[in-house]
Amino acid sequence: MLLPQGQTIVQVSKQIGITDQTHYRRRKEYGGLKTDQARRLKELERENGRLKRLVAELSLDKAMLQEVVGVNTNDRRRTMLTFRMIRISCAMALCGAILLGCQPKLMPTPIVFAGSGMDPNAAAIAGERTTTSRVFYATDRTPRPHPDNPASTYSNKRDFGLRLGVASVDLAPGMGWDELHEESLRAKRRKNPTPRLTSVDEIGPLWLDIPPLDAASVEDPAVAERFASEVQAKLDESDVNEIFIFVHGFNTRFDDNCVIAAELHHYLGSQGVFMSYAWPSRGSLFAYGADKASAQYSIRYFRLFLAFLAERTDARRINIIAHSAGAPVAVGAIHELCLMHYDEGTAAVQSRYRLGQLVLVAPPLPSCCSCRMQSPFHDTGASGNGPAPCNQA
Repeated sequence: MLLPQGQTIVQVSKQIGITDQTHYRRRKEYGGLKTDQARRLKELERENGRLKRLVAELSLDKAMLQEVVGVNTNDRRRTMLTFRMIRISCAMALCGAILLGCQPKLMPTPIVFAGSGMDPNAAAIAGERTTTSRVFYATDRTPRPHPDNPASTYSNKRDFGLRLGVASVDLAPGMGWDELHEESLRAKRRKNPTPRLTSVDEIGPLWLDIPPLDAASVEDPAVAERFASEVQAKLDESDVNEIFIFVHGFNTRFDDNCVIAAELHHYLGSQGVFMSYAWPSRGSLFAYGADKASAQYSIRYFRLFLAFLAERTDARRINIIAHSAGAPVAVGAIHELCLMHYDEGTAAVQSRYRLGQLVLVAPPLPSCCSCRMQSPFHDTGASGNGPAPCNQA
């Protein structure tokens, strides 16, 4: 409207607060359209973007659900658990700020369950229909027992051994199972509970000192037997004979990791055995360098823990979910297992240690090529078998 009054494009652009380049670009993009038509075009572009994201979500769902077709009931249940692991891990990646922040609320309901009619706990046995979740744990943090505060049971300093135990987490203090179950499926919750660690039962240190290459030679037989028997008893109760291990990331306390592991177990339908691996993170936003060093320190301990579980339990598969700085712990441990048996082929290593899914959430690795170099899951070595899944969220 200003151009017919004799003003130049430069003058008009300056008057309305844009550059003349922006004017030409917009005229090229919206030339011939009236204001309301241009506004409608922008709305359609935004709607188109939203629909593309929905199509991508549905395509992922379809691709994974197609794997379920044509398999028996047990395989179908295992495939659905894998499906949930990937989707829940994606939700965790979007909630990174929560995992790094102050006292968190219950993990947001994963998209796959929110208002969809799918119920992760539909097949949960009666004993699992409770707000209290028991999570097995392993940690190479130094102990500092505090009877009145379970969250302070372990420090953020490195230990020379691996300590095993069981932690209890109340997912919804002050609520019953029915109320927790209902809120767990809501996209927008009426009540949002704050889970908390309620007790820690340490079984004991698996080793009394830094273990040699043959770790079994220095194991405490009483600790090893009790932990393995309790894990096996839990596996025998479950329809899914698998172990799931959550390895936390940067800036995480011992109690934080137990709570997150309990939440993941809840959304995986309380199936199988869930474990928390707590390496000695400093628990500070300003200690990323120290956490990276501690993660490297813990690789050997985690590798020995995987070997212990494979040897002492009858778990069909051992699955790993690693978040942030915990990803190098998981990938490094698998890399060491491959090096120890480099002449056997990666399929044999995977079978020997019963390694299942490896899910990396926001890993500090350049790309999935890091997994290709260090993990058996992407190698087609002497065995000639195809790779097993390694998923990044």
